[in-house]
Amino acid sequence: LAVHRAKEVGVRKVLGSSRLRLMVNFLGETALITLLAIAAALAFAEIMLPQLQSIMGYRLELNLTGDFFVAGYLLLLFAAVTLLAGFYPAFHLASFTPADAIRSNRPASRAGKGLLRKSLVVLQFAISQTLIICVMVIAGQMDYFRSADMGFVKEAVVELELPIRNQSRLDRFKQLLLQHAAIRKVGYSNSGTASESTWSSNYTLTDSVEIKEGRAHIKFVDQDFIDTYQLTMLTGEGLADSDSLERYVVNQTFAEKAGYGEHPEKLLGKYLKTWGKEAPIGGVVRDFNTTSLHQAVEPVVMLVWNRYWQAGVKIDL
Repeated sequence: LAVHRAKEVGVRKVLGSSRLRLMVNFLGETALITLLAIAAALAFAEIMLPQLQSIMGYRLELNLTGDFFVAGYLLLLFAAVTLLAGFYPAFHLASFTPADAIRSNRPASRAGKGLLRKSLVVLQFAISQTLIICVMVIAGQMDYFRSADMGFVKEAVVELELPIRNQSRLDRFKQLLLQHAAIRKVGYSNSGTASESTWSSNYTLTDSVEIKEGRAHIKFVDQDFIDTYQLTMLTGEGLADSDSLERYVVNQTFAEKAGYGEHPEKLLGKYLKTWGKEAPIGGVVRDFNTTSLHQAVEPVVMLVWNRYWQAGVKIDL
């Protein structure tokens, strides 16, 4: 193919074509091939979007007319690929003299010997293998994320930031939400279930034998938080239906750190002091992720408060 193109260049130069015109012709061919490749890629993307949506878990759209970012990116990609893929071959072929091009001496003598050509081939395969590995890693991470047991039911739960802080208005807001037939539960908290924004505090646990100290994540939640996310109660009761502190609810890791991993029910009734307040432990829930899956589950203390920043809305599908 290279010899054939070289002879074509020689014939065109004999017929009077200039070097610039030859370069423009070669770049035009490259631009056409690039345009066809982008069109094929867009068609393939449209076909694969439904499968990608099922993997990611949310809706994806490819809007070329309304999304100027995508259109600009494709335009920039088209120009970059055309120049990178077409400029050097066009410049190289257009530099042949008619005699050398027709005799095919220069292209034949350099076939397979150019360092740049070999480097580009190696780079192409390296990029392809890197992209394949990245796709495999991302697919594995998505499968793990979707199948990982986070300790709470995340399906059909919408988390939103609360625009208000007043308790009476929050109560009214919850009542309005629950009037909708498709909403089953609404739970408030100071942060979402698995969030990078966590609050921590030291605690003191009063045992009949000794006083134990440690540090735990603090989650300010309302009495509906546990039911909204369907946290599993291992023993005891949930949070009291009151904004006054009556009891704490801790997680399984807290019980293990306190020495009650095998018998969490023995924690019930023991007084815990944290965040400047003291109250008995009223329940123990199964561990659930309060931070990223990259981090281990930490001891968690939940208590009712009167200020919340997040709402979890359980939708009845």
